[in-house]
Amino acid sequence: MEHKRRLEAMRQLAQLTDLPLIEADGYEMIEYMRAVVGHEAKRCPICYKMRLEQTARAAKEKGLDAFTTTLLISPYQDHDQIIEIASDIAKDVGIDFYYQDFRSGFREGHRITKDMGLYHQPYCGCIYSEWERYAKFKIGE
Repeated sequence: MEHKRRLEAMRQLAQLTDLPLIEADGYEMIEYMRAVVGHEAKRCPICYKMRLEQTARAAKEKGLDAFTTTLLISPYQDHDQIIEIASDIAKDVGIDFYYQDFRSGFREGHRITKDMGLYHQPYCGCIYSEWERYAKFKIGE
């Protein structure tokens, strides 16, 4: 449900701002769960790799010069891990990874999305993070 809500918000933003939107083939929930089960406390790098590989391949197929990620606006994400994983993927796929620390725009982004009436997620989106957030439980402790 979280993925669907975010995708709909992105579609609305793209329409409101006349932004071209390239949508991926889908959200591979089963693949993600298979990759993470037994490694729940280290799930973020697994997720980064899955999402960034899909992004890099889509960018390459579209003939773009580089790829990046909205993860880079979040102060809650591990930028060093993202950079390392994305750089490896960039080499493998044959496309540049564009890094910029967008965290300074985090609060402004929240304000803008609120003003536009767009959904803003309360957690990263994975089922484990949802559980941690709402059950007040930390996986791996």
